[in-house]
Amino acid sequence: LLSAMLYFCRTAHAGGFGEVGQSHFIRPADGIWWQGPYPHEFRTDSGYFRVGYEKGPWRVSWFDLGHYSTDALATPEEVRLLVGGCNKDTCQAPDRYQTAGSVRGILFSYVYRNRGIFAEAGASLTKQKFQLRIDGPSGYGVLPESHFNGKHVAVGYMASVGFEYKRFTVSFAYWLNDRSSDFYAYNAGSTPGIDKVKTFAVGYRF
Repeated sequence: LLSAMLYFCRTAHAGGFGEVGQSHFIRPADGIWWQGPYPHEFRTDSGYFRVGYEKGPWRVSWFDLGHYSTDALATPEEVRLLVGGCNKDTCQAPDRYQTAGSVRGILFSYVYRNRGIFAEAGASLTKQKFQLRIDGPSGYGVLPESHFNGKHVAVGYMASVGFEYKRFTVSFAYWLNDRSSDFYAYNAGSTPGIDKVKTFAVGYRF
């Protein structure tokens, strides 16, 4: 896809652009697949990539925010833990919660440039994939097969600021996946993926 778009942009002298960088998925709140007193690990940094077409101040682009995963222990006695009725030594034995996901989609955006200052904002059609696995004594009470796979497409949003020199752009962006991060997993009810992502990227206009 990238090769085809770059070839088209060069041969047709279209306003193509691309950017690469780093994405950081903002971890879910304490209590969503992890609990502070128990061991937990977050792998929320990933590569970021976007390519698209620009005409005037308008852009359409395809983006890939990358992948994330979490691995944590959490007790099913979440309420007792929260109110101080037990601790990691006295609460019910914890289960192991593992999540993973990816985010990509199509973005429609507006660009503002003024004396090297660069800003961009837009709405996206975002597709998020999400996996949840629970291992432990209470896991089957939440997920009958202790494993959930889902994907969801919904509207998201992006806002970016940075600076531009000639055809190069350096920018920071904030992505809100919004309802594309909402899933429903059996007895787990509303099962959230990761809603917010930050990116740092270097771009080039062809």
